[in-house]
Amino acid sequence: MLEGEDMVKVAIVEDDEIILEELSNCLKEWNFEVNKVDVAKDILQQLTTVNCDIVLLDVHLPNINGISVCRQFRKFSNAPVIFISSDADRMSMVSAYEYGGDDYIVKPFDKMVLIAKLNAFIRRMQQEADKEVLVWRGVELNLRTYQLKYQGKMMEITKNEMKILELLMSNPHVVISRSDMMMALWNSDCYVDDNTLSVNVGRLRKKLEDVFRIDDFIHTKKGTGYYI
Repeated sequence: MLEGEDMVKVAIVEDDEIILEELSNCLKEWNFEVNKVDVAKDILQQLTTVNCDIVLLDVHLPNINGISVCRQFRKFSNAPVIFISSDADRMSMVSAYEYGGDDYIVKPFDKMVLIAKLNAFIRRMQQEADKEVLVWRGVELNLRTYQLKYQGKMMEITKNEMKILELLMSNPHVVISRSDMMMALWNSDCYVDDNTLSVNVGRLRKKLEDVFRIDDFIHTKKGTGYYI
């Protein structure tokens, strides 16, 4: 999500065909990727398949209440949900927010206001995504997916390897002591064989060399620890 030049995916759950087309055309003009959800079929299944970034959800749907859809959607996704409804009463709005909604727009609405709201959500999402990625010498570490990227190549790493790199990449040019690393990995520096850390670092170095052709990413400070 939100990586590189990928278009932001917006799923529209709306049973009014006129509003659906107006929304779809407006979003496409602003370079959003639009996924129209068929309200006559399993809505949740479609939302799962689409893997959308943002959901525009009508409250009143033919066979199910939109708020109920949102409540179930929250079990497997944190994507922002913006309710679109003709109901302007307070209780409908409160219920929408209580069951996982992020915003509530009353019909009829200004499309430019909707675009502004979508862009605001995108900025927040991008800020959160940026916090999950550390970069050093062109190597990108995704703390959420345990993936490394470098010059178009990608590889997955283990939890321990991720912790090692997180420590080092969060503190470039700083020597991280072996005891601090062992505490970070195993919450102890007393009951873990000292060689276990060496094995983990060695395995990580080999992966970096084999996959990315980088043989000098992690440096050793003899008798002390490691640094980048």
